[in-house]
Amino acid sequence: MNFEIEHLDHVALNVKGLEVSIAWYQKVLGLKKYKLAKWGEFPIFLLAGKTGLALFPANLKDPFLDPASNSIKIEHFSFNVTNANFSKAVKKYDALGLSYEVKDHFYLYR
Repeated sequence: MNFEIEHLDHVALNVKGLEVSIAWYQKVLGLKKYKLAKWGEFPIFLLAGKTGLALFPANLKDPFLDPASNSIKIEHFSFNVTNANFSKAVKKYDALGLSYEVKDHFYLYR
């Protein structure tokens, strides 16, 4: 039976610095922090509309994690935006002095 996915709900990330990560996603992407007491301490959700991130603390004792690393590597994740909002994001990231790379994902649909 076929079904349709409405939108990306969330991506779960294990991060080394929880508070630093929360601040970064709020400042750079404008995500809003959302938390319910019934969830306990984690996850911390950061949302843009119906889509967002669920942040959990990384297990720093994991033998595959480099303790000297400042982050947990993720290949990428993306949010869908209009061309106008993409232009606004580029201006904001330039103003923040961020280094970023734009990759065309449309090749997947050709």
